Amino acid sequence: MGYQITLDVGTTNTRAFLWQEGRSLLASRSAEIGVACTAVDGDNRRLREAVGFCVEGLLQNSGVRA
Repeated sequence: MGYQITLDVGTTNTRAFLWQEGRSLLASRSAEIGVACTAVDGDNRRLREAVGFCVEGLLQNSGVRA
């Protein structure tokens, strides 16, 4: 069985979605960090952390292994 993670990194929020083969949504997770933070901070560290937080949470909560 295959899985896919998609990311939606917007101006103010980051969202991650975990899909099972056949396109059924298994889980989603979000963080209130977006690309605007990168522009304000001049650094993308918080955005990278937000993406990691979302992806790790999806995998942990769903029991799917990377």
